[in-house]
Amino acid sequence: MPTTKPVAGMTRKAQMFAAIVDHLVLTGDAPPIEGLNRPMQAFAYVGVELMRTGRSPSLGEIARHLGVAKSRAGQLIAALRHAGVVKQVPGAQRALTIPGLERRLAIEHLRREGFVIDEDIMRVRPSTPVQLPIVAVIEHRRRDDPSQPAT
Repeated sequence: MPTTKPVAGMTRKAQMFAAIVDHLVLTGDAPPIEGLNRPMQAFAYVGVELMRTGRSPSLGEIARHLGVAKSRAGQLIAALRHAGVVKQVPGAQRALTIPGLERRLAIEHLRREGFVIDEDIMRVRPSTPVQLPIVAVIEHRRRDDPSQPAT
């Protein structure tokens, strides 16, 4: 599995989820499950299904893939939601998303097409708000236009 650059303040668990997303984006497939715990296996499966079919898998599909009961699959998804690595629209079926996955896929697609994407520049923000000068609005009136009042 590709390794991601450690980010200051990023927990080991967060680094593992980031590495799974990297693997999904770069290979289009799930990473090897050896060494992955059940929540990470569920996360990888959801990611693969989002990429392969464009929709999230049902709890039943997640359960079948992992070889667990549907209730256990629900618990795993709840744990992933609590960790903030997946989002789900309340009350909707098949509404799981992985925040940032579509953006990463788009960036990787652009790179494959030859575009240079510098993600560090995309994060740059001005250190202080810049006050722009106020510019006067000047109306232009033609001298020979009879609809304009004389000056």
